[in-house]
Amino acid sequence: MLTKVKKPWSQKAAIKQWVNNFTIKFEVESDAIDLRTMAKNYTASNEIIPLEDIHQGLMAILGPNYDPSLQKPYDPSQGIPFFPSAVMSAIAPQFAYVEWDQLYLYSIFQRDVAANHCAKLKKDWDHTAVLIPCAIKFTLNGKVYYCVWDGHHTLQTARIMNYTKFPVWYIDIDAIPMKTIVAAGFTADEAGKVAYGCWVAGHNMIRINSTNKRPLVHYDKYMILLETKDYKAVSMDLILQATGCVAKRNAKVPGSWTQINSGIECYDLPDGNNVPSKGRYWKRALQFHRNTWTAAPLELEVFRPLSYLYQAFDVNGIVCDAQFDTELAAILTSNYGDPESVQTAIKNSYADALLNNTGRGQLLNNHKEQVTAGLINLYNQHCGRLAVLPPAAYVWAV
Repeated sequence: MLTKVKKPWSQKAAIKQWVNNFTIKFEVESDAIDLRTMAKNYTASNEIIPLEDIHQGLMAILGPNYDPSLQKPYDPSQGIPFFPSAVMSAIAPQFAYVEWDQLYLYSIFQRDVAANHCAKLKKDWDHTAVLIPCAIKFTLNGKVYYCVWDGHHTLQTARIMNYTKFPVWYIDIDAIPMKTIVAAGFTADEAGKVAYGCWVAGHNMIRINSTNKRPLVHYDKYMILLETKDYKAVSMDLILQATGCVAKRNAKVPGSWTQINSGIECYDLPDGNNVPSKGRYWKRALQFHRNTWTAAPLELEVFRPLSYLYQAFDVNGIVCDAQFDTELAAILTSNYGDPESVQTAIKNSYADALLNNTGRGQLLNNHKEQVTAGLINLYNQHCGRLAVLPPAAYVWAV
């Protein structure tokens, strides 16, 4: 009689099997599960994801060695034994304990979840050293939600360690006076109450995670600000939408914007009167990039120098018409092709000019200045229809 041999565990197969449970597919990597796209499978619950569903994805990534059943069940509400003797001394922490099925994640004020971070926590797990997760509690359509804004990875690792109850500090949004919510700029109804809670949680999450635990990357910070309705982030997102761009963690799709801080820098550029432009130059740079290279992700050292170039036109009182964009795009694509090649070629030509002493002017401090000056030189050398341009700090044959 043949004995059926059990196939060895395969991470790839386990992930595929888990993702197949969802109608809307999403990216799954060891360092990030795309929770914002995953959340679109939960429209019936306002895109709020049960932690157990995320936990199954973590198990698919981490494998059978992380099965909670491998751990001895542990109920922290019964206290922590300090002395292994017949008379156990235990101290119960003073906080609320929550059942697993009461815990949810609202992706608008949380980062994407990372299985490899849970693996790191498990390696050094100690029941006496568990950071207390934080949540907001609110009632939506008659249902109570504990939505975690900090400590999600801790809770998932506690689940791996087979905890049967979970310690949570929470803010009871239901108990906050409606006048306080309205004074903060939110509507006097259930939706306003939840939006207020999300705003509190989003800002608290950034405050805690900018300096502690798994680093809060710029993408996560921007997305939390955007989805908790921060004015500046919303304004930037409208520009992205208008130009066919989108904020992404990785540059895998056309128009993906991954260089968050540099985008903010461009959005904040002031005009000639030192008045914030609120993204006027950045928007035109993004539109130039998308019109010129429709299939490419956004290249930092193209959209940033372009933003500074458009600012320079404005500061110097020079009209930069739409034909300039058409002419410059033709120069760049005919001479270099894709945006990465553009910025690389300009920086290399500047280095050659310095080496061979073939340029003149003020030395440039960084890549942004090099490419900005290079764009001006390119236009003068290949077109020159506009007789007056912002002066290039350093002039060389690009």
